[in-house]
Amino acid sequence: MSLSRLPNVTSPLTRAKANALLGAIRRPGNIGMRLGPCGFMSDFALDAVGTGSSAGTTWDVKIALATQFDAIRLVFAQSNTNGGIANFAASTAAGSTVQVKAFAVSDLTAGAAAGTAGYPTFGGAAVGALTIPNETQFAATRRKSFLISDILPISSVPRSDGGSGSILNARLWVQGPGTNGAGTISCMGAAGAQAGVYGNLNAVWNARPDGRVWQCRKQSGDKREVGLGGGAAGGLTTQCPLIGVIFYSRQQVVNVVGLGDSIYEGLATIGQGFIHPACVNLSTSALAVEFSNLAWQGATAAEIMAMLKDAMGAPFPIDLLAFPSFTWNGTGGASSPITAAQIDACRQMSAIGQGMARSAGIPVITTTGVPINVSIKNVGSSDILRRAYNDEIRVRGTAGTLYVADADIVVSDGVTSGQAQFPAAMTFDQAHPSDAGNALIAAKEQAALSALLPAVTGGLY
Repeated sequence: MSLSRLPNVTSPLTRAKANALLGAIRRPGNIGMRLGPCGFMSDFALDAVGTGSSAGTTWDVKIALATQFDAIRLVFAQSNTNGGIANFAASTAAGSTVQVKAFAVSDLTAGAAAGTAGYPTFGGAAVGALTIPNETQFAATRRKSFLISDILPISSVPRSDGGSGSILNARLWVQGPGTNGAGTISCMGAAGAQAGVYGNLNAVWNARPDGRVWQCRKQSGDKREVGLGGGAAGGLTTQCPLIGVIFYSRQQVVNVVGLGDSIYEGLATIGQGFIHPACVNLSTSALAVEFSNLAWQGATAAEIMAMLKDAMGAPFPIDLLAFPSFTWNGTGGASSPITAAQIDACRQMSAIGQGMARSAGIPVITTTGVPINVSIKNVGSSDILRRAYNDEIRVRGTAGTLYVADADIVVSDGVTSGQAQFPAAMTFDQAHPSDAGNALIAAKEQAALSALLPAVTGGLY
């Protein structure tokens, strides 16, 4: 990586020093990954309405990928908590199983042209076991256990709807250990009224403006072969145990993984925050840029570090990590000030995250911490600690020792009683960026990402 591609480098650095400090992105390979938004996990009671193939629940999931594929691995996850609302008991998910049929389709309609189907295996077995983390010391830290299928050699088919990339269709039949397949598993997304706020996996994803759809429907019983019926019986759902796909392509792919709190998750935004739009804008016919969303609303600095351990420990093809330097979770209160110790906790989170990633050869892009309005947290003049910490991050970016996307500078308005605020148009709830706010942050993220991406010409599809 040449120094001319380092963002905001103003001090003299040797190439060796720059690479030692920041890490250079690896040459893109041919393994892609799209996960999420799987940060928020919630419990789901499996259908128990019959026996045999009438038991359990089938999900029909269509995922739009940035390029074509020639083989896949499906990724499932279980969690030991559903976002702090309630903890899962280990016995509820123990013994739950999944069986899958997968194929490519040309569009999102029921009658879409389909490629050759296959049946993913798990360690050579047709049935995969869903298990949840059992580390009691991490019972409330949003840990995940992942189940990844064996490689299935199926290929994508040309899209007929004018969209780019490809669409994978997976039908997964999940049964619990109880009578008639009863049981409770954890799914990404949330049920009912929460879906619009926390789920980020809802009906509007069926028609995403950027084309990266994630359509999810469910119905009782084993519907892997016959497909789901229409209407309410096979309607869109906001919960899904399949969190994504690892795919093998003749195209070159860069995999960006985002991990953090609700700001990084893109809470309640159709664009899925600011990282996903940046990846979509940087994808070309020669280089696909995929985003995997492992962020989780409400996560504290300690929980973010725990989630990073799970992500780094899984066999995920991570090329670049988007990781926060600051979180409001555990920082300040409704009417209590920010403390120096809380800023130190964020500083530690940032340092450990960057160190873990760089030790694995993965560059990190971070952001400055965005404000929060006094109607949510009235931290008053103690907000100067956050702003001073942001200045630390900016200095490191200017010195070339950190890749920085300056989110704070584009969504902060004037100071009220010593506390910076979101402009009205930049937030939907006084605590999180709106789609308009995320668009401005995405431009900063895109610039930082662009400086890291290699020059690639020519596609193989």
